[in-house]
Amino acid sequence: MQPLVTVNILSYNRKDDLRNTLQKVFEQDYKNIEVVVVDNNSSDNSAEMVKTEFPAVKLLELQKNIGIAGWNEGAKIAKGEYMLFLDDDSYPISSTIATIIQKREAERTIYALDVRKPDGTSYALYLNEKEPLRTFIGCGVMMRKIYFEQLGGYNASIFLYCHEIEFCLRAYQHGINVRFVPDAIVVHVSSPVNRTNGSNYHIDRRRSYYFQRNIIFILLYYFPFWSILGRVMRFILGRWLFALCRGTGWITVKGTVAGMYLVFQQRHGRKVLSTNVCQLFGNGKYFASFFGDGIFAFQRPPWLSMRIFKNSFLHYSK
Repeated sequence: MQPLVTVNILSYNRKDDLRNTLQKVFEQDYKNIEVVVVDNNSSDNSAEMVKTEFPAVKLLELQKNIGIAGWNEGAKIAKGEYMLFLDDDSYPISSTIATIIQKREAERTIYALDVRKPDGTSYALYLNEKEPLRTFIGCGVMMRKIYFEQLGGYNASIFLYCHEIEFCLRAYQHGINVRFVPDAIVVHVSSPVNRTNGSNYHIDRRRSYYFQRNIIFILLYYFPFWSILGRVMRFILGRWLFALCRGTGWITVKGTVAGMYLVFQQRHGRKVLSTNVCQLFGNGKYFASFFGDGIFAFQRPPWLSMRIFKNSFLHYSK
């Protein structure tokens, strides 16, 4: 018998995007599904739309916006053996769930779907199906419900952005791997609704704040101080310098301070990861490089490539 799959959708003030996502979900080739919508206290009548147009959906209306922790609430009422996590502006193509079910494995695995833009461009061009991943894209991931529960769900302190990295750190710590499935596709519309932009540079200021805050938190909370002190300093310097150029300096400062404060708010102290997991994530290099994030940090200029320096040295030393 085919396992029941719960489609766990998190929604906040994107009624039209949510309607489109639900339509696509109910067009799945795989039919043994239930659909849960967690409404994060929307004010645009999203909940009423679901009740009227999609009565088969299990609707959970929250009294306040709790961010990504809303998925945790959806998981509590989910009956499926598997859960597919979606945003209100991301939807699976018709064959996606069937593809995952056909490829599911016995070992402890989280399935990272191929999240694409509406034009077909993949966010995951660099990923390899045969290699374990260090993270996934949160608006398109599927796993057994029992693994999600064993890991305690998403960290409610994160609220928004970088929850995937934090979740994967804990997954690998508990022997759960992440695998990319390239032919299981989710389309991310990336709705402009709820994305606050700066007037001059079209920067999502909300994203700037939470990325800065959450990465600082993850570094300081999970990694040995001796291994990440220099990286934290480089990360802060890179983000601050770039933020000054883009007009988001104050937001970045606030995010840095908030990330440090978030560490001190944890009741049970820091949870330093095993040496193997720290090394797998490059002691933070994987997600907190000075260069790398083209929106919020400097891109590494081609002339800074160590390969170029090495080739030049060999050429002139002959």
